[in-house]
Amino acid sequence: AAARTRKIVGRKGEEYFLLDIEEVLAFQADGELVWIVTGRQRFLATQSLRWLEERLKGQPFRRVHRNAIGNIDHVRKMSVMSSQRWLLTLNNGQELIVSKRQAHGIRGLLRW
Repeated sequence: AAARTRKIVGRKGEEYFLLDIEEVLAFQADGELVWIVTGRQRFLATQSLRWLEERLKGQPFRRVHRNAIGNIDHVRKMSVMSSQRWLLTLNNGQELIVSKRQAHGIRGLLRW
């Protein structure tokens, strides 16, 4: 079994922080930059979304859009945007759009 990632490195200015993976709500790409979103602030990631997605397999992180990975454990609300697109609201109030391609899989994960 693959080892679970427990910490992730985030940068703020010239400082690097070891963040507990459970406190991460999402990873969002903005051009060449990838942001780590926590409940209180954002940090610059030192890895690509593709690398993060691969590294976080088996954990509650799922690709929701080509520019975002969300932590399913931090989803507060799921709203319909159109017949094939959804809007996830995270615990901190931030919203993530779920692409048409990812909508079915995410909807299935969030059913109970």
